Amino acid sequence: MRTFGVKEYRERLTGFQKKISPTLLQKLLTNGTSILADNMRKRIFFDGKDRVDNLISTRYSKKTIYVSKEDFVKKSAFKPKKGRKTMKLEGGYSELRKIQGMETRKVNLRYSGKLMADLKATATFTSIDIGSKTNSVNAKIKIGFKTKLSGYKAEKLEKQYGLENKIFRPSKQEVRDYINYIQS
Repeated sequence: MRTFGVKEYRERLTGFQKKISPTLLQKLLTNGTSILADNMRKRIFFDGKDRVDNLISTRYSKKTIYVSKEDFVKKSAFKPKKGRKTMKLEGGYSELRKIQGMETRKVNLRYSGKLMADLKATATFTSIDIGSKTNSVNAKIKIGFKTKLSGYKAEKLEKQYGLENKIFRPSKQEVRDYINYIQS
């Protein structure tokens, strides 16, 4: 196996970096943001944690609510009293989740799956500078939702749990993982 000296290694590396096309760079950024969004989905909708790794909450509301069949994801769980179009749930939203077989011990913000599916991250690079000693890439990363309704729901949920701008933002670890992916 052939070995390279430091100078030759640097020259080869610089030559390789100069060959990186904007299209390839865009693919790298896009793949990285996809991983970032996936990591955020896992943290928020499965682990039930905010951006600083604390539980969003340990319980759902138990305030009495009235729900219709449209409020159910699992329609077969809707069993109102005879002649009624709504069900009274004295255990509140927590009971609504429980009778559908969903998590109730911690808040994970996953109900129908729509909010989770609508979370997206995109990246576009604005400039690339490959020099002899330094290389830099300026990129914009946007994290948001595909629909206005999901964006509205996310804002309301953050306010409801007293965590404005602390749930649907990447954690420090998620940002580090993104940077590591791009740099690897």
